[in-house]
Amino acid sequence: MSTMISKLRSENKNVLASMLEMLLLALRIQQVSGYPELKIMEGLYDAMALGNHEFDLGPEILSLILAGFNPLTGQPFGAPVALPILCANANVAGFPMLQPSVQPSVVKEVGNLKIGIFGVIPMTLSTIHLTSLISFKTHTSLPG
Repeated sequence: MSTMISKLRSENKNVLASMLEMLLLALRIQQVSGYPELKIMEGLYDAMALGNHEFDLGPEILSLILAGFNPLTGQPFGAPVALPILCANANVAGFPMLQPSVQPSVVKEVGNLKIGIFGVIPMTLSTIHLTSLISFKTHTSLPG
């Protein structure tokens, strides 16, 4: 996949973003955090949006992974994840370790064009359980 993405990006000016749902899958299947996948994706993707499942194990676990720590052992994996991790409607103020890693949006320049990318976790029945862990802004509380 890396070869294909690199080839396409060398031939075309574009932006590549993805949802993160892989962190939970990696943690449950491989008993690792998803950190190695995120570090690989730093060189391939322009941004990734948080999904509801990244909070399934709690914001603290997500904080550790993005900060470069193994959430199972507490030992460092390496440098913090530098890939922009996006979520415009999650209020992470109560989680100081998560604040530097999650931002609402990012602007990428592709040629002469500026492209805004943002992530939003939709408030559906599948995400209602998250409100006990982290608060979410609604459309009425978003700026603009």
